[in-house]
Amino acid sequence: MFATPEWAKGNQARSTTTRAITQNDLINADGSCPMAVAATDGAAPADADAALAGQGALPAVQGGVALGMTECEVLQRTGAPDTFNISAEGTDRVATLTVTRGSWPGLYSFRGGRLTSVERIAAPAPAKPTRAAAKKQAPKSQLRGAQQ
Repeated sequence: MFATPEWAKGNQARSTTTRAITQNDLINADGSCPMAVAATDGAAPADADAALAGQGALPAVQGGVALGMTECEVLQRTGAPDTFNISAEGTDRVATLTVTRGSWPGLYSFRGGRLTSVERIAAPAPAKPTRAAAKKQAPKSQLRGAQQ
């Protein structure tokens, strides 16, 4: 009597279908994506200006990086790679991106255009200010001995 009717139950099966990889999902020989929105500036691509007139710039792509993402989806989130390698293993395309800066530094490995593994790498520490720069930053009072 109090059982949930069949029409009110959610579908517990997860969809395992993924869309096919196109040339626009793969990075070029120069390490960029053909149709990518830059991850750092957040500006809309030129062809979207007419559709988004008056709405301002699009926000930067936010979110993390997950297995199964395409090469360009990862590139949009991490920014330009420091080094990359594109090769073939049999009939599969194999790509490796190394990113040392930004929110997600790491070694990203792709097979067939999809992310298959992420390895952590040691990101370089931010540069420390020099002693001369630190001394210049310290403000000095013009009035010696006067109360402020």
